[in-house]
Amino acid sequence: MYLDTDKRTRQRNDNESFLAAASAGALDTLAVLLDEHKVNINAVDRFRQTALFHAIQAGCEDCALYLLKRGIDWHLPNRRGRRAIHLAAGMGLGAVVSWLINAGDDANISLSNIDTPLIMAARHGKTDMARRLLDAGADVNGRGVRNVTALHVATKADMAEMLLAKGADTNARDKDGETPLFGAARSGQLDLLRLLVGKGADVDALNEKRETALFQAGQRGVIEAVDYLLSVGANPDLPAATGRSLATAARRNSSLHTYMTARAMRGCINAALAEIARPA
Repeated sequence: MYLDTDKRTRQRNDNESFLAAASAGALDTLAVLLDEHKVNINAVDRFRQTALFHAIQAGCEDCALYLLKRGIDWHLPNRRGRRAIHLAAGMGLGAVVSWLINAGDDANISLSNIDTPLIMAARHGKTDMARRLLDAGADVNGRGVRNVTALHVATKADMAEMLLAKGADTNARDKDGETPLFGAARSGQLDLLRLLVGKGADVDALNEKRETALFQAGQRGVIEAVDYLLSVGANPDLPAATGRSLATAARRNSSLHTYMTARAMRGCINAALAEIARPA
């Protein structure tokens, strides 16, 4: 019985050392543990993550490729349901993603609570990775958590430009009924706003709460986005009679109120916007 207990203890210690070696990028230690200690290559931690996950999270592409070549089970998901391809895409480990796809993994794999690899790459600004996934058959308009597309989560102009060139839908709706324009407006990313509008984004689109991107930008005091959206014809009166027009936002946000007052004094806005500029 003591021998069995000692054996289990050694196995547990070896497994922990194996996962730690992957996290540290210690390729030689991985080899010793596999070849001399006969460690279980598919050992997992309390989050059900194998050494492959640890290597990817550490950004050690050589370790990840070594484990794959040694036969680690790349199908195994972690506790959240993510697979190695999701993490590798988010980390921008192109050689790992290519290996997995060549081995038969799905470039479009997702679950209700898991983004596609393309969305993971877009969310983390990995443009080269996103391009690699698209070349491997990833759907540019594939859906992830909350029904978002890669364009919804793109935060860099080069990423958005590449996705748009590949056919991304500028007016795709997420679970809240929002198009990619909403996120760009809220964050004041003028380069993204210009790209989206130039590709036909509807500047007056309404989400499920009957809000426009202009209203959301105004509500948050993102003046540069308000200024740009007004300049390209966004309707400040939408949606009518809901309490969510730009007038409402201006009365609740001092910086927007100041901006609208200045525009009114310059004669740059119409009667509706002049009304906004008056004290509530």
